[in-house]
Amino acid sequence: MPRVKIINKEEAPENLSNFPNFHKSGSITGMKKLYYGKDALLVRCGDYIYNVTSEPKIYHNAEKLITYCIISTTDNPHIEILNEYYRKVKNGAFAEVTNNSGIKKKFLFENNQWNVIDAK
Repeated sequence: MPRVKIINKEEAPENLSNFPNFHKSGSITGMKKLYYGKDALLVRCGDYIYNVTSEPKIYHNAEKLITYCIISTTDNPHIEILNEYYRKVKNGAFAEVTNNSGIKKKFLFENNQWNVIDAK
């Protein structure tokens, strides 16, 4: 298990600042040893590392919500493009594909496959 997972500011929950935290220049090992415990769940957002052990969902969702934006130069079906270029992504990843005709589709990667969640 990674010592710290990264979460983007845009994806961070609003209450993240309410969790115990320390500056990124601090010692992760030291903070776990002295204050949080060796099994503490830590996420880094910006310049701070937060102990989100009391809400493990934040930790487990960190780094999953990656968004891929693709502009296709062909009219190939969108799913073929995703399968070709993004085969090894984590469940929970999002993708948006726009092709030459201006058709835009949004996908969610779940159960090891891309699924359409929105088409315009």
